[in-house]
Amino acid sequence: MAVTSLISGSKIRTMWMTPFYLFMGLLIIYLFKNQINLKKLNNFIISFVFLFLLSPFVYAYVSLTKDDKRTDYSGREIAEKVQIEWDNNFDEPIEFVIGDEWEAGNLSYHLKSRPKWEGFLSNNKILNEANEYICIDNICVGTYK
Repeated sequence: MAVTSLISGSKIRTMWMTPFYLFMGLLIIYLFKNQINLKKLNNFIISFVFLFLLSPFVYAYVSLTKDDKRTDYSGREIAEKVQIEWDNNFDEPIEFVIGDEWEAGNLSYHLKSRPKWEGFLSNNKILNEANEYICIDNICVGTYK
């Protein structure tokens, strides 16, 4: 994935490239099928099956015992709080969100109008050009002029 990102100049954040990488693995196996000795692969297969079965149990353990992970982020509740505050002060829909990529992006996803994420708070240019905006905690939402 890193090589593909470097060549194309894109950020690959999701697994949309998985089919491409699966076919690359199959190509390598096809090219070297004569050199592969199946009897020598037993240790690899045992290790792979062990890790394959261990992985969901470790994920479940961490997910159930740790309550400060990103999967536990209360984005919907924060979005409701921001939406109520916005509706009490303004009539226009929210058009942009500024703040941390994770928090502002999550907020943008949960808000009714699905506003655009415009970057970090250090980018005050957008706030200067905004028609209306409010900042709650470390996230700002607003409308354009």
